[in-house]
This record gives sequence, C-alpha cells and structure tokens, in this order.
Amino acid sequence: MEKISFTIGIPTVNPKFLRFAIESALNQNYVDYDVIVLNNASDTTLKKKIKLITESFKSGKIKYFENADQLPMVSNWNKLLNYVNNDFFLLLCDDDTIEENLLVEIFKLILKYPDALIFKSRLKIIGKDGERIGIGKSSPEVETDIDFIWHRVVTNRDTNVSEFLVKTEALKSIGGFTDMYAGWGSDILTWFKLSVLSHYVISTSMPLANHRVSEMNAGLNSSVNLRLKELKIYTERLKIIISKLKPVDEYQKILLEDIINNMPKHSFDNKMVLLRLKSKALRMLSIVVLLMREKEYKVPLKIKLKLIIC
Repeated sequence: MEKISFTIGIPTVNPKFLRFAIESALNQNYVDYDVIVLNNASDTTLKKKIKLITESFKSGKIKYFENADQLPMVSNWNKLLNYVNNDFFLLLCDDDTIEENLLVEIFKLILKYPDALIFKSRLKIIGKDGERIGIGKSSPEVETDIDFIWHRVVTNRDTNVSEFLVKTEALKSIGGFTDMYAGWGSDILTWFKLSVLSHYVISTSMPLANHRVSEMNAGLNSSVNLRLKELKIYTERLKIIISKLKPVDEYQKILLEDIINNMPKHSFDNKMVLLRLKSKALRMLSIVVLLMREKEYKVPLKIKLKLIIC
C-alpha cells in the first residue's frame, strides 16, 4: 500500500479549548502523521499555559514550537507551514476538533484521486461544551474548481479552515496562505487558489471536522473598519482568481457567468461580514461605518436596507 504522511498543525493563541484539539489530533486511526503545535500567545501567562497543556500529552507525534513575539494570524499559519515536511497538511484551529477516522477517510480519497491537491470533510458545528449544534452542507465527492467557487459565491456554502487537507507541496508553491491584515478570508482565498491549481476539490460526505462556535472565533474579533478593508481586498483578489477559471463546457460557462453576476451580493453578504457580530452596539457601529463610507465600499441599496432592517 502506498505510504502517505500527514501533518496536523495547530496554531494556538488561547489555551481554553486547546486540550480538545490536541487530543482529537492524537486519536487518529492512522499511523503515519505528526502534530505540530505553534504557540503564538500574546503574553507570558498564556504561553506557559499552552506549553503545559501541550507537554501533558506524552506522545512522540507532537512537535512544539513557540514564537518569541506574537505574529499576525496568517504569518503564524505560514510559519507553521514551514515546519511541515509530510505529504499532506491540515490546519486545525485551536478551538476545533476532528473525528478519529478523518485521516483514514482522506487517505482513501487520496488513493482514489492521486492527482488532486485539495480534499475536504463535511463539517459538524459544535458549541462551547462540544454539543452538536448542526451539520454543514455536504459536497459531491468530486467538484470542479468552478463548482466549488460557485457554491461559495452564489449559495454562500460555509467553509472552515479545519475541514481541509491539502498537498503540502502545492500549498507552499502558491506562497502558503493568502496574507490578509487580520486573517479574514485568507483560508477561503487559499482554497480557491488550490482548487484552480488542482481543477477539482475532493470531499467526503461524512462530518469528520468539528467547528466550535464560540466568542474566540477570529472573524468576530477584528475592528469594523479593518473588516471592511479586508472585504475590499478579498473581493479584488477573488476577481483575480475568477479570471483564471477556464470553463470546459456550456454548463461551466453558465456557472462562471453566475459567479460574476453574484459578486456584488457576495462581497457584502451580511452573514459573512457584519451581522455575525453578536453585540447590538457593535452591529449598530458597523452599520454606521458602512453607511458613512458607502461610496468607498460601493454598498448596494438592498444590502443597506437589509442592514438597517436587521
């Protein structure tokens, strides 16, 4: 049987759920893999807690690294990537977990589709105590790059960084994760690039990656103005990726046209950007900033109305 190696990378800044992430990584029903923990905490106290938690796992699979100073999120992801030497890589958020058979199931798909560069699991949504909240949408086992991008832009299919496993060499060849100020949109832009490079995204319909919904989610923590700036950069970079799509039949041409036509809606989707803010005060501040800077961000009328109504 072909030998395929994996690395599960855990970039961490907060020890709150870290134990569960590491435990799930070490519980895999697969042999040839390692786990890299990169401590990117902002202060000495948090760093010590993260180190103690990591060292409490007596496993030869764990490799521990620590940053002297805290790096921006994407820079930290890419630093972790530099430590990876195995064939395939999974970036596991420090508040997420994975099921014990994730690597086994992805291994089967790699054998079936040896030329593919990007693989994904279905998501299970969990709460702060690990309780199941819901199941994410399933994807076909084989999805073209155009289909993959269409589902995100047009149907707003949710994605999470912890559900993807990618060929390490391919990820490094595109410069690692796409740099963004506060990290918002970096992962999905990276998956888009790899899907174009691979031409296909391969998926299992089994929910083997668990995304924890909590106040720690990075997308909720950046300032309103910074999020708007990142959204603008995200949109510009997505347009470049879309320009590289090459439809091979009439069906794909229709999907590509639909992607282009839906870009204004996608760019200002309230679910992805502003209305995910839980605080009413922050939400109102977001709306004020957005409306004050409507010319710069070119906000469509229906988006403005939706924000005000909500």
